[in-house]
Amino acid sequence: MICKHKKICHITTVHGAFDARIFFRECKSLVDEGYEVYLVASNEKEEVVEGVHILPLSTTKNRLYRFFVKDLNAFIKAIRVNCDLYHFHDPELIWVGIMLKVCRKKVIYDVHENVSLQILSKYWIPFWMRKIFSFFFGLIERFSIKFFDKVIVAGEDISKQSYFRKFNYKTFVINNFPIVVLDDNDVASKKFDTIKFIYTGNISEERGVFEIIGAANLISNLDFKLTLMGVFESKKVEDRVLFEIKSNERIEYLPAVPYRELFIILSKYNVGIICFKPTPNNIGAICGRNNKIFEYLQAGLAVIASDIPEWRDFVQNNEIGLLVDPNNSKSISVAMKSFILNKQLLKEMSKNSRALSCRYSWESQRKILLDIYREVLK
Repeated sequence: MICKHKKICHITTVHGAFDARIFFRECKSLVDEGYEVYLVASNEKEEVVEGVHILPLSTTKNRLYRFFVKDLNAFIKAIRVNCDLYHFHDPELIWVGIMLKVCRKKVIYDVHENVSLQILSKYWIPFWMRKIFSFFFGLIERFSIKFFDKVIVAGEDISKQSYFRKFNYKTFVINNFPIVVLDDNDVASKKFDTIKFIYTGNISEERGVFEIIGAANLISNLDFKLTLMGVFESKKVEDRVLFEIKSNERIEYLPAVPYRELFIILSKYNVGIICFKPTPNNIGAICGRNNKIFEYLQAGLAVIASDIPEWRDFVQNNEIGLLVDPNNSKSISVAMKSFILNKQLLKEMSKNSRALSCRYSWESQRKILLDIYREVLK
């Protein structure tokens, strides 16, 4: 068996050790296949969790520290493990990937986002510099991928970039489809008395958190509950969100929970909200990258989704939810009220959502991942 005694090291400085894609989907799949797996990532301590050896990095969110100290620490920890293959997940680690190739290691670059487009909406980069940064990052990425053994991208939209198409013989799409942890009985127990809405994930302005709160505040004399669950993008966003929801007892905030627990919680809700702003990076994210919508499907949730062209057909053709203007709280509130007042429509869309989920499970993507590893290591 090819994986016998093979050592693998995943590296990330942006994501935490228990990131859904990195830890639960990829690292766990490799452990289950028999590989010896190490993960260099932000964590409080060195530990072995579900067979994955976690080599901790500082959990500080300071960007200067991350770029100039944390990346170097990640490289040192990774090279000391002396693995057969290295798999890195962040664009800022491209130089680490190249250094590993200099050390004659096999390297996979995992591209989670369309970074060139993502840069165009980064609030912490001055507006006048964003196009410049985007252009130069594109040059760096185009130049560097020729050195790596394989490139994995998290969606079809990323693979369509010109320089990924040029290297299509080594570029593979692995979508963020969820691991199946619920059965039909879990979803069948869903109640439809008080309609419960939920948003999960990174809580940020770009993902429409303040428009969602505004929508809930516009609804009066109706019984519902709205939960915001996840990690705040910044202290500024956290302070503002907690201040705004303080005056509305129908809105609550819950911190992020471990991946498998998330689905048990989602199964108790009725509607998942995904009101991402139509930024250049978000527009294409429905193509397998946006794991939130697929998690909602598995839990049998109807959805309220941004009316973005690439998302429109998916939501409407499958009759799983309502589309809204993510920049308009009134538009979101109208959709929320539609579900509160028309429970039959909600039940039908919830049923459609659960039925659709079987087409978007991690098992299909797991096979692609393992085939890539076998090819690189043979």
